[in-house]
Amino acid sequence: VYSLDFSEPADINYDNWPDHWTRRVGSGFPEYLKMEIVAAPSPDSPRSLLAEIDGGGVAAFSPLIPVSTLFSHVLEVRVRAEGIEHDRVFTTLSFFDSRNKILHIARSPEIVPGSQWRLLRLGPLDLDLPQAESAVVGLHVEPRGKADLKAKVWFGKIHLGRLPRLSVRLNRPHGLYGQGEAVRAEYAAAGITADTPPLELEILDAEGNTLERTLAPWEVRPAFGPDEIPPEESLRENPPHLGLRAWDVPLREPGYYVLRATLAAPEGARRRVEVPVALLAPVDQIAAGPFGWSLPRGAKPLDLRDLLEAIRLSGVKWVKFPVWTDDTATPEALEELGFFLERLRGQGVHTVGLLCEPPAGLRSHWTDRTTAAEFFAADTALWRPSLELTLARFGLLVGRWQLGRDDDLGFTAVSHREEIVRRVSAEVSKVLYDGQVGTAWDWLEPPPLDRDSSWRFLQFTTEPPMTAEEVRRYLASYAGRENGADLWVDLRPLNRGEYPLPARITDLVLRMAAVKAGGAEAGFHPDPFDPACGLFRPDGFPAELFIPWRTAVHALRDRTPRGSIRLPGASRNLLFGDGESGMMIVWNQYPCEEALYLGEAVSTTDVWGRTAPLPGLGEKQRLSAGPLPQFVEGVHLPIAFWRQACRLGVTRVPSVYDKPARNQLRFRNTFPQAVAGAVRLPGGGWRLEPPAATFKLLPDEEITVPFLLTLPPDAEAGVQPFVVHFSVQADRRYEFDVFHTLEVGLGDVYVDVRTRLNAAGELEVRQTLVNETDTPLSFRCELFAPHRRRQRMDLDVPALGRVVHVYALPDGQELLGQTIWLRAEEIGQSRVLNYRTTAAAE
Repeated sequence: VYSLDFSEPADINYDNWPDHWTRRVGSGFPEYLKMEIVAAPSPDSPRSLLAEIDGGGVAAFSPLIPVSTLFSHVLEVRVRAEGIEHDRVFTTLSFFDSRNKILHIARSPEIVPGSQWRLLRLGPLDLDLPQAESAVVGLHVEPRGKADLKAKVWFGKIHLGRLPRLSVRLNRPHGLYGQGEAVRAEYAAAGITADTPPLELEILDAEGNTLERTLAPWEVRPAFGPDEIPPEESLRENPPHLGLRAWDVPLREPGYYVLRATLAAPEGARRRVEVPVALLAPVDQIAAGPFGWSLPRGAKPLDLRDLLEAIRLSGVKWVKFPVWTDDTATPEALEELGFFLERLRGQGVHTVGLLCEPPAGLRSHWTDRTTAAEFFAADTALWRPSLELTLARFGLLVGRWQLGRDDDLGFTAVSHREEIVRRVSAEVSKVLYDGQVGTAWDWLEPPPLDRDSSWRFLQFTTEPPMTAEEVRRYLASYAGRENGADLWVDLRPLNRGEYPLPARITDLVLRMAAVKAGGAEAGFHPDPFDPACGLFRPDGFPAELFIPWRTAVHALRDRTPRGSIRLPGASRNLLFGDGESGMMIVWNQYPCEEALYLGEAVSTTDVWGRTAPLPGLGEKQRLSAGPLPQFVEGVHLPIAFWRQACRLGVTRVPSVYDKPARNQLRFRNTFPQAVAGAVRLPGGGWRLEPPAATFKLLPDEEITVPFLLTLPPDAEAGVQPFVVHFSVQADRRYEFDVFHTLEVGLGDVYVDVRTRLNAAGELEVRQTLVNETDTPLSFRCELFAPHRRRQRMDLDVPALGRVVHVYALPDGQELLGQTIWLRAEEIGQSRVLNYRTTAAAE
C-alpha cells in the first residue's frame, strides 16, 4: 500500500525532507528541533529520518494514503534511539473518511531504547470502519513528563502493507456451551483471491496441544458487484474476493478448547484467529457455597444480562458489585441495576455493594490514588446524601457494604480507621436495620477483630497471594475472634505470564479448598476479567481457569470439611461431605497409583469437569493421582472416618530383632449402627501376636487391641508400611484397609544409601552412617548384591558424627535395576539396620 525508504526519489527537491510529509509544530513541539533525512542507513533503507531531541517532542506525518478496510493493515517502521530515557517513541496509523474526518487512531507499542535498529510493528488491524478511505502514518517522539536532552532517534524504512481480513463468529456469543450443545464457528475472509488455499482449522487444548486438524475450502464470491468500482487502482486490476466457511466443531468431552483458523496470505504471510470455547459438564444447581466474584468495574466487558448468565453457569453464590449512585443517575440506569440485583437474589446469590467509585457528582473529590479510607474520612456531609440515596434505592437487595475495592488497603494504613468505619456504619444503620459494613485488609497486619470493632466483615488480601497452607494457618489463628466478623479470603490466581497452567490450576483449587476447610465465610476472585489472572479474557470470552474454578465451586459447594485420610501412596487429600457420601480432593506431586476401597459407586472428576467411574481392582478401586487435583465423588464417609479414628499406639520401634515389642491398635465404630467384624494385622515377615482379632461395637464405641511385634533379622530399617485389614458387618459386609506407617529404628542412628556408575563402569554404593546419639558406636557393615561376593567393612562412628564408605562393584551396568541390600549390625549390641535400594546410574 505504501513504502518509503528515504532514498533520493523520496526527496525530489533535495530539502532533506520527505516529499508531501508534514510536521507538527506548536506547544510541546518546538520548530527548532532538527528533523531531516540523513545518510544513515537502516537494515533495509539507504537513508533515514533523524530527529535530534533537546527538550520537547517531534511528530511527522505522511500524506493521505488510499486504503480499503476490506483488508487488514500492518505498519512496520525501523527505529533506532540513543539517549532516550523519558520520551516515548512510537508510530501511529490514523484512518480518515472521504471528508478527511478522522475515524480512528491506532498506536504501536513504544520502542525500547538502544543503539541497535529495532522494528516497530502495528497490526494487523482489523477495523470495522467501512467509511474509511485513507490513512496517515505518524512518527512520534513525545515527552513523558520530563523531556529528554541530547537524544537522537532515527526512523528507517516505512512499510504499510495489507493482508486479507479473517474473522470468526460463534453461535453462542461468549463461547460458553453446555455439553451436548452444537458448537458452530462461522469464518469470513475479505481480500482473498479466487484461488486462495483452504482454511486450516485446528482444535487445541488448554495447554496449546493440537487435538484435531482439518482443511476446509472456501465459498468464494467477488467483493465488488459488476456495477461497483473498487476505490483503489490496484483493486481494479486484481479484484478481491470474499470467503465464507462454517465449521461444526466436533467437541464432545467437557473442557477448555481453542479453535484456531489459519489463512495463507500472499507472499508467505499468514492470518490467524483464535477463539476459546468452554464446554461445560452438566451439574446440579447448588443452593449455597462460599465462593464469589468481585466486579469492581461493573459488568464490563459484558452487559448485565450476559453477566447474569456467566454467574449462573459458574455456580458462585456471592457477588460484589458497584452500586454507589446519586441524583445524576438516569432512571434507565437505576432500573437496569435494580433488575440485575433482583435477578441475583432470585439465583440465591448474596450481593455485596461496593462503594469503590463515587457517582458523577462526587468524582471531583476522587482520583485514581484516593483510598476509601481517605474519602470517608472527609466531612460526612460530602458523602452522606449519595449514600442515603443508594441505600434507600437498593438496601432491600444489598445487605453488606464494602468500602473500597478488594485491593484497597487504605484502612490498614490509617490510625483512626475505627472511627471512620463506625461513622459509615452509623449512617448505614439509619436506613437499613441490619446493614453490614466492612473493608479490605492486609493478611500481614493484625486485624480489627476485638469485641468492640465496627467491622462486620474483613476481606483479606496481600501481594503475592497466600498459599493454601498459609490461608489455612491464618484462618485457624482467627478461629477464636471476639466480635464474630465474617472473614473473606482473596482468591486471586497466579499470573499467567509467570507460572505454567498446571501450577496455576493446582494453586487455585487448593486455595479454594483451604477457604472451605479453614472456615472462611467466603472466598472471592478479585476481578474475573483481569487480563493477567482472570477467569475470562478482557473480551468476555472464557479464559483457561474458568472451568477449573467452576469444577471446584460445584465440588466444594456447602459441604462440611472432614480432614484427610492416609492413602497407600501418600497422596495428599482433603475430605468434604455430610451423611454417608462425601467428596475427596486428591493430588500428588508425582504421578502415583492409589489402590484402596473408597465406596460402592465412586467416580472421579478432573479439573475440566470430565467424570469417569474409578476402575476396580478386586474389592478396591484404582486411582491415578498426579499434580493436578482430582475430585473423587461417592467416598463412603463412615469408612473414611474409621480410617481417621484408627491409631497405632506406638509408631516407632527399636531396630532390635527377635525380641517382642508391645504395641496396640485403637479404633472406633464410625458407622451409624452397631457392627461386628474382624481385624487382621499385616504379615510380610513380621511376627505379630495375635495376628487377628474379632470385635463387636456399638455406634461410636472404641476398642483397643493389644499385640506383640517381633522383627525378623532381615526387617528393613526406616519408615515401613503397616496395613491393617478390616472386615466389618454393618448394613452389609465391608472389606477395607487402613494405612499406617511404622518406623523401624529410633531415628537417632540411620544409614543413607546412594548409587551411581563411575567412569570405570563400576557401580559405586555410597553408604553414609549417621550417629545422632552422644555415644560413639561401632558397626559391622555388609553389602549384598545379586550374584556378587558379599563385601564387609567395620566402621566406627563418633558421637554426633557420620562416616562415609564407598563400595565398588565391577560391571555395574549389569546391576542397574537390581536390589542392593546393606546390613549394619552394631558390634556387641542388638541393634541391626537393614536397608534395601534399587541400583541406579545416578
